[in-house]
Amino acid sequence: KNAAEYNLARVYGLQGYWSKAKPIFERQYKDAPGNILILKAYAYSLAATGEHARACEMYKTVYDNDTEDPEAALNYARILVLTKRYEDALTFIEELKTRFTETAEKKVLDELEEKIKNAQSEPEKRTEPTEKAESTETKSEGVEAEPEASAVKTEDADSKAKNAKAADPKNAAVHTEEKK
Repeated sequence: KNAAEYNLARVYGLQGYWSKAKPIFERQYKDAPGNILILKAYAYSLAATGEHARACEMYKTVYDNDTEDPEAALNYARILVLTKRYEDALTFIEELKTRFTETAEKKVLDELEEKIKNAQSEPEKRTEPTEKAESTETKSEGVEAEPEASAVKTEDADSKAKNAKAADPKNAAVHTEEKK
């Protein structure tokens, strides 16, 4: 039953219906708080539905469970940026730069620092998205399966495939790419 519910929630998420997926992941997380796969999926669904502060707590938990996992560390750094905790993010990024030396990881950290710099130098322009816009925006701004997938801009077959992969909570990575 749990596997079927988890897969149902994944399908909802892949279709952009995070408000339907989140209660399923939440219930499963309450039943099995030590299950990292469910924890990641629940954190992902929180970010996708705009509950960024709670998602940040969850991603911190994922990171604390395995501080040597670059994906967990980068996801936590991304959610810190998304929640505009810039000072915390910068401090954390500096720590990560000394621990993770792979080119891809350094690139992500440099991009996050650049996003912080840009965000701190620009006045607030964004408004809260509607639920439909939120599901699209979350794919490009809040939640990603790959470290640097591009923002949703078109509906061609390649975009749909990339967006479906990006929306897969099984990977449950956070991404802060903003729409241009």
